Amino acid sequence: MAQTSTVLIAVDPSENSDYCVHWYLERIHKQGNKVIFIHVPEYWGDMARMMSPHRLEELWKESQYKAKQLQETYTKLATTSGLTSVEFLIEEGNEPWDIIVKAAKTNKADLIVMGSRGMGTIRRTLVGSVSDSVLHHSHIPVMIVHKPKH
Repeated sequence: MAQTSTVLIAVDPSENSDYCVHWYLERIHKQGNKVIFIHVPEYWGDMARMMSPHRLEELWKESQYKAKQLQETYTKLATTSGLTSVEFLIEEGNEPWDIIVKAAKTNKADLIVMGSRGMGTIRRTLVGSVSDSVLHHSHIPVMIVHKPKH
């Protein structure tokens, strides 16, 4: 019997993320691999102190709704793509890269696949990038899929 792998795919509501998932399924996925989708909802951090409790609740509900939509979208895609072993995790926290790396360890993933938001060099240097941080802190290989600009 062929050895299978566990692949953790980080997803968000962006076109880049959707491109990444389809790219993985069309070019890399092997029958029998376990696929774990992970979504880390947006975290507002210090900005939350400047918001009213009502606004924070609205944002939290909106992020939960988006997370459930993503779960439905990728669960349906997994079914139509013939994936036999699939999970969808929604993990909250203030450092998405750390949550992704920890989820990879916890779930004994062999590979992390994620899209790139396509930030420019200056912006990425100033605010950082989740994909850069996952790449530098991961204990396993990380594949970052860039959506072509055209």
